[in-house]
Amino acid sequence: MHASQALASGERRIYQVPNPSVAKNKKLLRKRLREIVVSDPMATSKSIVANLATILQQHPEWQCIALFVELPGEPDLSALPNLFPERRFMYPRVEEDRMAFHEVKDPARELISGPWGLREPCPTSPIVPREDIDVMICPGVAFSIDGRRLGKGRGFYDRYLEAYNSQRPYCIGVCFSDFLLEDLPHETHDIRMDRVICED
Repeated sequence: MHASQALASGERRIYQVPNPSVAKNKKLLRKRLREIVVSDPMATSKSIVANLATILQQHPEWQCIALFVELPGEPDLSALPNLFPERRFMYPRVEEDRMAFHEVKDPARELISGPWGLREPCPTSPIVPREDIDVMICPGVAFSIDGRRLGKGRGFYDRYLEAYNSQRPYCIGVCFSDFLLEDLPHETHDIRMDRVICED
């Protein structure tokens, strides 16, 4: 995994121009996946939170955790911070084409409505330096079993992770099992997750 990440980083300049056929396939796949309806997202989200909690318990060194607020079709992970009150949780905020993670101690009070109907930290919440983040729990339209991620197409997470000059945080992709696929259309520079978690 790490060898392939290093290779992708080294070849980033060669592949910085997107492959039109891959981009088209990603767009078609996103459209198809939007038609899938998860039967019991609330119960399934609880199972995913339990699986994530097990992993976090196994890694007490992960004290600074980047999380996300779910969009329709994504697991609800809002119960996770309550299980680890001693740890720090960060949430993304987007301004123009940039994403930054802000520390949030009380999500119910500190997350406000932002663009696209997504709840995000208020502008005054402290920005967390990227090197402080130990583990990043990432959303996605879908993931492959080997860690590839299909985002929504705006590239916020890819750009954020590409900006690391040294070792990036451990990345966990999270999705319902309906969106865990054998393979995904991808390019060489696409950043893989270190692990993918669903309810199973």
